[in-house]
Amino acid sequence: QVRTRRYSPSRIRRILWQFLLSGPDCPFRQGAQEGPQYLRVLGFTDRGRQLLRAMKHTARLPLLTAIQKDTLAKAPSPAFRRQLQLDLRAQDLYQLVTEGKITDRDYKEKPVMLP
Repeated sequence: QVRTRRYSPSRIRRILWQFLLSGPDCPFRQGAQEGPQYLRVLGFTDRGRQLLRAMKHTARLPLLTAIQKDTLAKAPSPAFRRQLQLDLRAQDLYQLVTEGKITDRDYKEKPVMLP
């Protein structure tokens, strides 16, 4: 109902998600100033698999293909921990809004492999 020509539904959704996730304990502004702390793989193809294999040796940032329960505890820096916490929090909030429950999907699902 708030959609206009100037603001598309997807832009309004992004603004609302950012508002919901910008609590005092994990603000977006601080994460943006710190820059990315890791590369997270959500899916890949056969060509992407080759690129990921090469990136394991050349990437400047850690490459996350799966999140384990102890990933936060093993975080190499406080900035890494903050950004990963925000990432996990966003997934939990999305599940809560869309499915009505939190299922820890980040810990259970592996990246999508397409042919």
